[in-house]
Amino acid sequence: MLAERDLPCPLVVDKMADGANLAYGAWPERAFILQEDRVALANPGGSRGYNLEEVRVWLESYAKARSQGAV
Repeated sequence: MLAERDLPCPLVVDKMADGANLAYGAWPERAFILQEDRVALANPGGSRGYNLEEVRVWLESYAKARSQGAV
């Protein structure tokens, strides 16, 4: 779904072959948003789980600010 949007940044995901997990032990799952070489959102993993709703809200807020010229 994100790939269908006009994102102002690269979209990076692990492929189905699970290469990032195999190479770096990317478990438990986490979601990060990087902006200008800084972590803008670090969604926790582990026993707390990760919250894709928080990621969605951040991205929508950023898109709105960007469309209004605030970013």
